[in-house]
Amino acid sequence: MLKSRLLALLAVPMLLLSTGCMRHIVRVVVKPDGSGQIIVTQTMSGQMVAMMEGMGGAAGEDEDPFFKPEDLRKAAAHFGEGVELARAEPVRRPGIRGSVAVYTFADISKVVIPPDLSGKAMEGMQGPGGMPGLEIEEEADDEDEAKEPIKFAFAREGGDSVLRVIMPPMPEKAAAAPGAGEAPDDLMADVPDGADPGMDLGAAMMGGMSGMFKGMQVMITVEVEGEPKASTASVPYPDSRNRFILMNADFDKIIAANKFEAFMQSQDEDPDRETAKRLTEEIDGFDMELKPEITIRF
Repeated sequence: MLKSRLLALLAVPMLLLSTGCMRHIVRVVVKPDGSGQIIVTQTMSGQMVAMMEGMGGAAGEDEDPFFKPEDLRKAAAHFGEGVELARAEPVRRPGIRGSVAVYTFADISKVVIPPDLSGKAMEGMQGPGGMPGLEIEEEADDEDEAKEPIKFAFAREGGDSVLRVIMPPMPEKAAAAPGAGEAPDDLMADVPDGADPGMDLGAAMMGGMSGMFKGMQVMITVEVEGEPKASTASVPYPDSRNRFILMNADFDKIIAANKFEAFMQSQDEDPDRETAKRLTEEIDGFDMELKPEITIRF
C-alpha cells in the first residue's frame, strides 16, 4: 500500500519539520559480482542548524550533534546482514549540517531498505526523536513490524549480472468501502444559515503546514556499475543510464506545483496500484516504482 511504502519512509517528527529542512538520499550501487555500496546522504538546514550553531552544539563545542559516527555504524544493521559502515564524513557547509555515510556489502541479496527509512537510518545524525540531543524512547509498532522492506536478488546468467529489485506489496485495486447507509433527507438540518457545509478547515491547516516541508526530500535509488543491457525499471534517474529511482518525494516541487494538499491527503488512504500511478502522473516531484519487481541486466 502506498501508505505503508511512502508515509513510513517519511516518518519525520513534526518538531524536526518545524525547525529545519531534511534531505535524505539513499543510493544503492551494485557491482557485477553482487557486492556494492549503500551511500546515505542526510542533511539538515534551517532554524535547527542556526539554533545548534548558536548554542555551540548540544553537548559542547567539540561534538557535532549532526554527525555521530558510532550511531552511523550501528545503523548498518538496519540495511541487512553483512552490511558494514566503511566510511563517514560530516557535512559542514554554511547553514547545512549532516553526514555522508558509505556502507559496504558482499551480497546484495542480503540487503534490505527498511520501511521506516527516515526513522532508522537517520540515527547517525540525530537522537531517536529526530532532534539533535533529544532522546525519545521509541515504542515498537506491530503495523510497522509487518511492513515489507525493499528487497534484492542477484544472479549471474550467461555472462551477465542480473539484479532483481522486489518492491513491497501493493494491492492492484482498492478494497470496496463498507456501505454508510442511506443519508436522511434533512442532512443539513443542523447547519446554521450562512454556514458553508463544505468548509474544510483541514485545507487551511495544510496551507500553513506546507511551509514546514519546504526543502525536504526523501529519495531511494538503485544503480548498477556498468552499462545496463536491459531493464524493466519504470523511473530512470535524470541524465543517467544506470541509475533508477525507487521512490522520490521532493517537497519543493510538490509545493511549487500546488499539489501539497493533494499529496498529503493521499497519505490518509490505502490506494491501489492504479491510484498510486495516477498520483505519480499528477504530482510533479513524486515518483515511485510501481511494478512489484524490476530486473536490471548488466
